[in-house]
Amino acid sequence: MDSLYLLQFACFIFMLINAIILGITHLQVKWVNRRYECSRWLILAGMTGLAIQYLLQMLLGFRAKSDDLGAIFNILVYTPCIITISMGIYNIEAPHDANRRKLYIVCACIYAAIIAVFCIGYSNSGSLGSVEI
Repeated sequence: MDSLYLLQFACFIFMLINAIILGITHLQVKWVNRRYECSRWLILAGMTGLAIQYLLQMLLGFRAKSDDLGAIFNILVYTPCIITISMGIYNIEAPHDANRRKLYIVCACIYAAIIAVFCIGYSNSGSLGSVEI
């Protein structure tokens, strides 16, 4: 086994264990607070998405095949997962619903811009590999 596979496996296990612990903590709550529960499930979804991403990298070998393909896959998957985790954290911290809505809109626009740049780059180059300048 190479070191890249072992690193991906360690990251997968780390994210999966954190997601399981976060999900199990729901069972320990005596008084349910809607805002905290929403944040818990947002963070859990982000961690689960990252765990799935590491599993796919191990099984399909995106990073091992090509650095370019691995970077594209990481950008397209990391961004929504990290945005989901940050929205879960901000959901607890934001005192007003209007601020949370603004964050959701900004995050959606950022990811839409990433997807648009990816689509434009793919249509111009015709492949997922690097584009020669």
